[in-house]
Amino acid sequence: MQLQIQFGIVALLKVVSVWGMCGLRGVLNKNGGQSSWEKSRNDQADFKSRPVILAVGEVATWRAAGKALPMDSQIAYADFSSIDSDLLKTLVPDIVLSPLLSRSFDCMDLAQVLDQSGFRGRFRVFTTKLPSPSVIIGEVKAICPNLDFDFIFSGQDGQKHLI
Repeated sequence: MQLQIQFGIVALLKVVSVWGMCGLRGVLNKNGGQSSWEKSRNDQADFKSRPVILAVGEVATWRAAGKALPMDSQIAYADFSSIDSDLLKTLVPDIVLSPLLSRSFDCMDLAQVLDQSGFRGRFRVFTTKLPSPSVIIGEVKAICPNLDFDFIFSGQDGQKHLI
């Protein structure tokens, strides 16, 4: 289920990419030593008016599984170990997306890092149906009261879908 949720994030990001959010292209993976960022010089005005999305997960796992990460958008990718205040100051993401659980972190781990780093944007966790999402929301908000936290639910389970 962990891999399914992580790949669900990749699918969601492909949809976001189709919306035409052009301007920032990049992948950041400190573990692999690769860091590349480029702004589209032709779309500077567009770049400033569109939200920046930071997708946190296991980038190498996504790629190894053959998942093509959309690169024609203002979506940046980072491993959990790469998230710190310097990265957040550089990217200034409007929204951070992650799976509920992965091999290296869970949403509470990331919420704490984001909160301690001063992130005040939206943090959305991509998951399937949960029996009591309000319990997790309450836990996160108790520990990280300044974080705008909620879920994006996949599937046709009748629950809300938020961004």
